[in-house]
Amino acid sequence: MVFVNSDREPPFEKNIRVYPFNPANPQQPFININILSPNLDPMAYPIFFPFGEPGWQRNWRLIVSKYNGGVVVFLPRIKLAISDVNLPFVLKRRQFQLIPAYTMTINK
Repeated sequence: MVFVNSDREPPFEKNIRVYPFNPANPQQPFININILSPNLDPMAYPIFFPFGEPGWQRNWRLIVSKYNGGVVVFLPRIKLAISDVNLPFVLKRRQFQLIPAYTMTINK
């Protein structure tokens, strides 16, 4: 699935239709899923959650039990260079792969 917003960023609100049936309100055939729902990630990223296990949840906590300073961590990045003949400069950026950036926290 690819989500595109008008400003080329992933939209905050995503509408995913699973089954066209809403028992609470038959006049509205779909149910909106909150972006913080643990059921959204398996539907939005089926490659990362092939068995439908729950995604991000509000009550998750990271407990750091020891100091990890000095540990070398490899983060693969993709170099993206866009050159347009109409622009007098080249746009360059480094992007992380398919994992959303908010999930990547190391030694913080």
